Amino acid sequence: MVYRLKAREHSEDRLRLGFGVGWRVFFVLVALGFGVTALQPDGLNLFRALIALIALGAAVYVEEWVFDRDADRVVSRAGVIALTSKRELPMSDLSAVVCRTTYPPGLGPTGGERTAEDSTAEVGERRTLGRAGVPPVGTSTGFEFLRRSSGGMLPRVGHRGHVRLWLERSTGERVHVITDSVRSYDWVADLGRTIATFTRTPYREE
Repeated sequence: MVYRLKAREHSEDRLRLGFGVGWRVFFVLVALGFGVTALQPDGLNLFRALIALIALGAAVYVEEWVFDRDADRVVSRAGVIALTSKRELPMSDLSAVVCRTTYPPGLGPTGGERTAEDSTAEVGERRTLGRAGVPPVGTSTGFEFLRRSSGGMLPRVGHRGHVRLWLERSTGERVHVITDSVRSYDWVADLGRTIATFTRTPYREE
């Protein structure tokens, strides 16, 4: 999907993750489409105008992770234009990259332990994954931004399970990177392995 984080820059000393160009092109087109049709002979269509405004906000939404080996830092930035939030931490402080799959109570394939046989089609590797309760709302930070901005009009997806990617610090603190449906397990896991390889930290699945 267009809202997925991708490696926008990947060199020996720097890894930058962000949205692809498709993200902005898609929402600019949506904003234009709904914006033009919102102007009707009998007045302004508020619903179409609202969708156009939300799409415009999504088009200028920024979500970015920069891993800088020379500066020994990880910088994350998310938000709209001047309203972005920024966080910085030492890259040498990372102890692991963790990929965790969770299901709401009773909604996992077996209602409890998720075995390799249950996950073969989605994961493609042998592992055992335990259910860990209800995950945070949303799929990716970007999609959650749209859902909240729309006042809940955009539905949650992937109710049957989520996969989350975390950066684990030496203190035990976990910094959230991305959350998506279990159907997107492969690309989330690949992203985790890319980060782990670049930061030279272990990659772990739970």
